[in-house]
Amino acid sequence: MHDIKPYLPQLFTEPGSLLYIGARPDAHSWLPQMHEAGHIITVLEVWRENIEGLIDDRRIKVLLQGDVRQVDYLFGNAFDYVMWWHGPEHLSYDEILPTLNKLEQRAAKIVLLACPWGYYPQGAHAGNPYETHLT
Repeated sequence: MHDIKPYLPQLFTEPGSLLYIGARPDAHSWLPQMHEAGHIITVLEVWRENIEGLIDDRRIKVLLQGDVRQVDYLFGNAFDYVMWWHGPEHLSYDEILPTLNKLEQRAAKIVLLACPWGYYPQGAHAGNPYETHLT
Protein backbone atom coordinates (compact mmCIF):
# COMPACT_ATOMS: atom_id res chain seq x y z
CA MET A 1 0.00 0.00 0.00
CA HIS A 2 1.49 3.32 -1.07
CA ASP A 3 1.66 6.27 1.31
CA ILE A 4 -0.96 8.85 0.34
CA LYS A 5 -0.08 11.32 3.12
CA PRO A 6 2.32 13.40 1.00
CA TYR A 7 -0.29 13.77 -1.75
CA LEU A 8 -3.39 14.37 0.36
CA PRO A 9 -2.18 15.71 3.72
CA GLN A 10 -5.57 17.23 4.54
CA LEU A 11 -6.99 13.72 4.91
CA PHE A 12 -4.81 13.43 8.00
CA THR A 13 -4.90 17.00 9.29
CA GLU A 14 -8.51 18.05 8.59
CA PRO A 15 -10.77 15.18 9.70
CA GLY A 16 -14.43 15.21 8.82
CA SER A 17 -17.22 12.99 7.60
CA LEU A 18 -15.94 10.20 5.36
CA LEU A 19 -17.91 7.91 3.08
CA TYR A 20 -15.82 4.75 2.68
CA ILE A 21 -17.11 2.58 -0.15
CA GLY A 22 -16.52 -1.17 -0.13
CA ALA A 23 -14.95 -2.99 2.80
CA ARG A 24 -14.42 -6.56 3.87
CA PRO A 25 -13.50 -7.60 7.40
CA ASP A 26 -10.12 -8.72 6.01
CA ALA A 27 -9.63 -5.91 3.46
CA HIS A 28 -10.18 -2.22 4.12
CA SER A 29 -7.18 -0.20 3.03
CA TRP A 30 -6.68 3.07 4.90
CA LEU A 31 -9.70 2.56 7.19
CA PRO A 32 -7.51 2.34 10.32
CA GLN A 33 -5.56 5.45 9.32
CA MET A 34 -8.75 7.39 8.55
CA HIS A 35 -10.11 6.47 11.97
CA GLU A 36 -6.84 7.46 13.67
CA ALA A 37 -6.98 10.82 11.88
CA GLY A 38 -10.38 11.44 13.49
CA HIS A 39 -12.80 10.97 10.60
CA ILE A 40 -16.42 10.05 11.27
CA ILE A 41 -16.69 7.02 9.02
CA THR A 42 -19.72 5.75 7.12
CA VAL A 43 -19.13 2.48 5.24
CA LEU A 44 -21.23 1.58 2.23
CA GLU A 45 -20.85 -2.09 1.26
CA VAL A 46 -22.93 -4.10 -1.21
CA TRP A 47 -22.25 -7.70 0.00
CA ARG A 48 -24.32 -8.73 3.04
CA GLU A 49 -21.69 -11.14 4.39
CA ASN A 50 -19.14 -8.32 4.53
CA ILE A 51 -21.63 -6.16 6.42
CA GLU A 52 -22.12 -8.93 8.97
CA GLY A 53 -18.35 -9.20 9.46
CA LEU A 54 -18.00 -5.45 10.05
CA ILE A 55 -20.90 -4.93 12.48
CA ASP A 56 -18.65 -4.94 15.56
CA ASP A 57 -15.96 -2.66 14.07
CA ARG A 58 -16.07 0.34 16.40
CA ARG A 59 -14.14 2.54 13.96
CA ILE A 60 -17.24 2.62 11.76
CA LYS A 61 -19.92 5.08 12.86
CA VAL A 62 -22.52 4.05 10.26
CA LEU A 63 -22.54 0.77 8.33
CA LEU A 64 -24.93 0.48 5.40
CA GLN A 65 -25.63 -2.16 2.82
CA GLY A 66 -26.07 -0.63 -0.62
CA ASP A 67 -24.74 -0.28 -4.12
CA VAL A 68 -22.42 2.63 -4.97
CA ARG A 69 -24.26 3.04 -8.27
CA GLN A 70 -27.30 4.22 -6.26
CA VAL A 71 -25.35 6.56 -3.96
CA ASP A 72 -27.52 9.49 -5.04
CA TYR A 73 -30.59 7.70 -3.68
CA LEU A 74 -28.86 6.55 -0.49
CA PHE A 75 -27.40 9.86 0.62
CA GLY A 76 -28.97 13.27 0.29
CA ASN A 77 -26.28 14.96 2.35
CA ALA A 78 -22.69 15.58 1.41
CA PHE A 79 -19.64 14.11 3.09
CA ASP A 80 -16.37 15.95 3.47
CA TYR A 81 -14.52 13.05 1.86
CA VAL A 82 -15.41 10.05 -0.27
CA MET A 83 -12.98 7.13 -0.48
CA TRP A 84 -13.54 4.44 -3.10
CA TRP A 85 -10.42 2.33 -2.71
CA HIS A 86 -10.27 -0.60 -5.11
CA GLY A 87 -13.81 -0.21 -6.37
CA PRO A 88 -14.08 1.21 -9.88
CA GLU A 89 -12.75 -2.02 -11.40
CA HIS A 90 -15.84 -3.83 -10.12
CA LEU A 91 -18.17 -1.82 -12.36
CA SER A 92 -18.62 -2.01 -16.10
CA TYR A 93 -16.87 0.67 -18.11
CA ASP A 94 -20.08 2.59 -18.86
CA GLU A 95 -21.01 2.71 -15.14
CA ILE A 96 -17.78 4.25 -13.84
CA LEU A 97 -18.15 7.88 -14.98
CA PRO A 98 -21.82 8.27 -13.97
CA THR A 99 -21.02 6.74 -10.57
CA LEU A 100 -17.99 8.98 -10.12
CA ASN A 101 -20.14 11.99 -10.98
CA LYS A 102 -22.58 11.00 -8.22
CA LEU A 103 -19.70 10.63 -5.76
CA GLU A 104 -18.29 14.03 -6.70
CA GLN A 105 -21.69 15.54 -5.93
CA ARG A 106 -21.54 13.99 -2.43
CA ALA A 107 -17.97 15.13 -1.57
CA ALA A 108 -17.44 18.63 -0.21
CA LYS A 109 -13.63 18.32 -0.38
CA ILE A 110 -12.11 15.22 -1.99
CA VAL A 111 -13.02 12.00 -3.80
CA LEU A 112 -10.17 9.49 -3.52
CA LEU A 113 -10.13 6.56 -5.95
CA ALA A 114 -7.82 3.60 -6.40
CA CYS A 115 -7.92 0.64 -8.74
CA PRO A 116 -5.51 -1.79 -10.37
CA TRP A 117 -3.49 -0.46 -13.26
CA GLY A 118 -3.72 -2.46 -16.46
CA TYR A 119 -5.21 -5.88 -16.99
CA TYR A 120 -5.83 -7.53 -13.62
CA PRO A 121 -8.38 -10.35 -13.84
CA GLN A 122 -10.20 -11.39 -10.69
CA GLY A 123 -13.29 -13.49 -10.12
CA ALA A 124 -15.60 -13.84 -7.16
CA HIS A 125 -13.87 -13.92 -3.78
CA ALA A 126 -15.26 -16.19 -1.04
CA GLY A 127 -18.55 -16.42 -2.94
CA ASN A 128 -18.89 -12.66 -3.38
CA PRO A 129 -19.75 -11.97 -7.04
CA TYR A 130 -19.17 -8.23 -6.52
CA GLU A 131 -15.42 -8.91 -6.24
CA THR A 132 -15.22 -9.76 -9.95
CA HIS A 133 -13.22 -7.27 -12.00
CA LEU A 134 -15.32 -6.04 -14.90
CA THR A 135 -13.10 -3.21 -16.16
